[in-house]
Amino acid sequence: MEKNKPVKTFKAGGVKASVFENKAEFNGKQTTMYRVALDKTYKDSNGNWKSCSSFNATELNKAIIVMQKANEFCVKLEEKTNGENNDNKNEVDEEYIE
Repeated sequence: MEKNKPVKTFKAGGVKASVFENKAEFNGKQTTMYRVALDKTYKDSNGNWKSCSSFNATELNKAIIVMQKANEFCVKLEEKTNGENNDNKNEVDEEYIE
């Protein structure tokens, strides 16, 4: 099974918000919905990269910023006509914020 890649990722330090596109059919009409995943990456004591969804107090501002950017991006996407096809997009669009 192929992993669903995000259409856009916003990063601030180790905190990121990734926007995923989900296609569904409602009342016989194809529609696109968007979902946002929030997480952070860090290195553990052994130097291995890990991911989690909890944030300390100093990371909260970064989480708020990337979520706001993801929200703005989703609103713009939803304003476009549902049904436009972007199936040939293979790369993840990332925006670094700092």
